[in-house]
Amino acid sequence: MFNMGNKTATCLLLVASAASSFVVSGFVSSPQFGSKTTGKITHPTLPFVGVPRSLTTGDDLDETAPTEFDIHELMDEEPPKDISQIEKTWRYAKKPLISIGGKGFSPTHGNSLRQLLDAHTVVKVKFNTKNDTLEECFQKLRDLAVEAGADEEMELIKIRDSEKVILFGKPGTMERIKSGEFPPKPKPWIPKPKEDRIPKEDRKEE
Repeated sequence: MFNMGNKTATCLLLVASAASSFVVSGFVSSPQFGSKTTGKITHPTLPFVGVPRSLTTGDDLDETAPTEFDIHELMDEEPPKDISQIEKTWRYAKKPLISIGGKGFSPTHGNSLRQLLDAHTVVKVKFNTKNDTLEECFQKLRDLAVEAGADEEMELIKIRDSEKVILFGKPGTMERIKSGEFPPKPKPWIPKPKEDRIPKEDRKEE
């Protein structure tokens, strides 16, 4: 009985030791995205939930393997470049402010474009016409805007065929875009001083 008890205790110790070894050797790395500027991925250590590689292949885990790599190398593509000023201008104009449908052009469209350009410098216009190309649409709407009093030097900033949208600009806008003067940089957010804040208990429920 004494010998059997010792053997049982020894077996339990071996099983516990093997389980501990399994947990320690079964740690793997899981990717975590890093900053946009570096494109690096780091690999924090996370517990393994399946069978460790060393038990399935007979290979030991390589503890000297690099802990980070370039995601663009992995995906076989070039790292992203800074977006152009024209693309920034495209994004600055959030959405089309004029939409021209199947009924075609009217003098009202030209007058609206003139007023919007005076107010916003650049204006997106969406076209759903059937037979005209986007270049022809630009010329037609430009002529209507000139008839309504707009400057003849109105500029075509960008055409996006996939969206059927043209970005119009006031004269001189393209030069301002190239110099980096336009679009304007967003104003930094400045928190209100504590003395100007309304106490929570005094706020009215809407």
